[in-house]
Amino acid sequence: MTKKDLHAYSALKLEIAQLKNIKAALYSEAEQCFAKQKHGGQLKGYKDPLPAIMDKLAALDKKLLPYIDRAEALVLDIEEWIAELPAKERVLIRARYIECKSWSEVARLMSYSIDNVFRLHQKITKSLQ
Repeated sequence: MTKKDLHAYSALKLEIAQLKNIKAALYSEAEQCFAKQKHGGQLKGYKDPLPAIMDKLAALDKKLLPYIDRAEALVLDIEEWIAELPAKERVLIRARYIECKSWSEVARLMSYSIDNVFRLHQKITKSLQ
């Protein structure tokens, strides 16, 4: 496990979340199209946007799969590494990197000051390759 792996996982989670938000917006757009069609909302000469939306969704799913596969592989590696850590270090790393909590949330969870959380984090990451 390396510090780079931890940061790569955090970045992947953010990218996946952004792609899922785009996907949710496309589903919402598709539902609106279905509703308009159901209630006769199409006008003559109106081009149905639904096929284009469905194409975008398929392309997005295709784009998401490698991110998800990579994230799942990293999580397994991180979880194996976390299992070997002492309890306090386990809590910090899991909260920060797996659960994506902010530093202040981690400090609150551990009943530590943010400075102490930073010191412990620095100690843990220094031990990484």
